[in-house]
Amino acid sequence: MRRLSNLSSHTERVWQADWSPSGDLLATCSGDKTVKIWRSADGPLSASWECCDTLDSHTKSVRSIAWSHSGELLASASFDGTVVIWQKHHHKFEPMLTLEGHESEVKCVSWNFDDKFLATCGRDKTVWVWETDIDFEYETVAVLSRHTQDIKFVSFHSSKNLLASGSYDNTIILWGEQDGDWQFLTQLISHEGTVWSLKWLDDALLSVSDDLTLKVWDKEGDGNYHLQRTVSGIHTRSIYFCDASPVLPVIATCAGDDSIMILGKEDYQPIETVRSSHLTDVNCVKFHPNLPLLASVSDDKTISIWALELGQHIVNE
Repeated sequence: MRRLSNLSSHTERVWQADWSPSGDLLATCSGDKTVKIWRSADGPLSASWECCDTLDSHTKSVRSIAWSHSGELLASASFDGTVVIWQKHHHKFEPMLTLEGHESEVKCVSWNFDDKFLATCGRDKTVWVWETDIDFEYETVAVLSRHTQDIKFVSFHSSKNLLASGSYDNTIILWGEQDGDWQFLTQLISHEGTVWSLKWLDDALLSVSDDLTLKVWDKEGDGNYHLQRTVSGIHTRSIYFCDASPVLPVIATCAGDDSIMILGKEDYQPIETVRSSHLTDVNCVKFHPNLPLLASVSDDKTISIWALELGQHIVNE
């Protein structure tokens, strides 16, 4: 990994990053109550990134952001208990709708594969599923409440109406939709600490936790999800996020030990560790949708853009 750029405009810790589907924009969110949109006039592989818009409708820390698959909308979830839907106009954004209903902090937001549904979760121990509408009249279609503690993360499957949630109660729950009805499917129990992040790889599900492990769950012949692998020893403090590259056979994790780990997607063996990648906790890592780039964000208030290389040769060259 080679650092292309280090961006500093946020004034508090940066919680999360997300690339637009086209890869020309990067959104980040922070404890400073804002979402920032970054772009490079010379293309993503350039070091000359700049903030082209600051979105500031929230009144408390913005914990999570997610682009719609169309790339036209951006959802932001905040500790103020709301989710704002932003619409893109060129490189500027306008707040089109505020979703209210959670009783306290909203921790994560996720769009399903065709942008028909939006899922949110929060400290109130619930997952909300919203049905979207082109006229921005979103409707609550389910409030799901099987977790016993704060829910940290929600993630939709890439091609099915299957939703995973991870919680402070150390468990993962899978939820499914049938004929418009969202319901509990199963609970995955193995982690011994908070489940911070989830990532779908086709029908496999990756999870990372306070227990310093990455776990791989997969659907078996009986139709149920079972634990396939536990990867340990890759970090020395809580693992906060995991992501998989769409263009390289690698996975990235980040943690409270200030490091980023690159693992093989097939064998989950470590390829490279970037220690002291930031000055303090690394909260999120996200791969570019079509280039060998990785964005990382940290409590040190900065965002780093990394190029991934094989040997001495940059993959895209």
